[in-house]
This record gives sequence, C-alpha cells and structure tokens, in this order.
Amino acid sequence: MGSPRQGLDGSVGAYQSNLNKQDLCPVAIRKLPPWLFATASSRNLIQVAAISIPAVSVGAFTPIVDFKIDPGKNGVIKWFANQYVGGGFTDGSGSLIWRLAIDGVAVPGFENIIVSLGTNQIPSEIAPVRLFAGRRVQLLVTNVSIVPAGQIIEGGIRGWLYPKDEEPPAALY
Repeated sequence: MGSPRQGLDGSVGAYQSNLNKQDLCPVAIRKLPPWLFATASSRNLIQVAAISIPAVSVGAFTPIVDFKIDPGKNGVIKWFANQYVGGGFTDGSGSLIWRLAIDGVAVPGFENIIVSLGTNQIPSEIAPVRLFAGRRVQLLVTNVSIVPAGQIIEGGIRGWLYPKDEEPPAALY
C-alpha cells in the first residue's frame, strides 16, 4: 500500500478524499489568501529611496517613497524600513516623524513613527498591510527640528503584488 498518507490506490488525492468521507477534514483549504502567501504569479514589490533631509517644517510631510499600485493588481507590504543617516538625531526624540499613507490617509499604527524601524538593507517585518489596485502608497517624513547639513533620510517598502482575480470571491478577511 505505500505510506500512511496515501489512499488505497496510492494517491494523495484518494487519501484526502477518504478523510473527507470520514469527516476527519471538514474544512478544505483550496487556496491560501494571496495577501498572506505569495502565489506563483506574484511579483516582488520593492520600493526604496533616499532623500536629503528636508528643511524644518512642522507638519509638512515630504515623500521618500511614492508609487501607485498597478491596475489589475493587489498586493501587500510585509517589510518596512525608515532610517536617518547623519548626526544630530536620536531615535524617539520626535525630531523626525515618518508616516506610511495610502491615498493620503495614514495607515493605522504608522501615523507618527519617531524611531527607525529598519534599514533598507535589513527592513523590519510587519503585519501585512493590504494594497489595492490604483491606490497611491507613500512613505513620508517631516523634519521637526534638525538643521539640514547633508543628512540623508532613507525609506523602503517591500512585499508583493498579485493579480486581482486571485482574490477569493467576497473575501471578508
């Protein structure tokens, strides 16, 4: 007969069918959510950039990374980076504030970031942030109190994009 994971005819399909008949596997997962697991047709989303520190201007945000999601694609952000390169900044001081926004609206939990959450070389893994076709994604920064003297602000967004038609119908999760 083969391994215990095979059916009487030796196939995995027969084994699974047998489990279903015995009600040992009441839920069949035919397809994993494409925003949690990249599909074979997914493509990398890698948007990284570096800018000179903007002038001091409380509340005026400057884009570091700015892009639109392709029509016909949805996606997910899974890794995030924001970094200051130069002197005169202490993480947590509030001298710089980063923000991740989609269509001009701050993503909850990413409204007022005052610490570095990773570098472009080693980004931080985050809970999935879903992206939908045609939306504008921005990583922004405002300089609250650092005098510009050649410092650099870096940022990065990484994840994947997948065809919209791979979304499960009427997905509520």
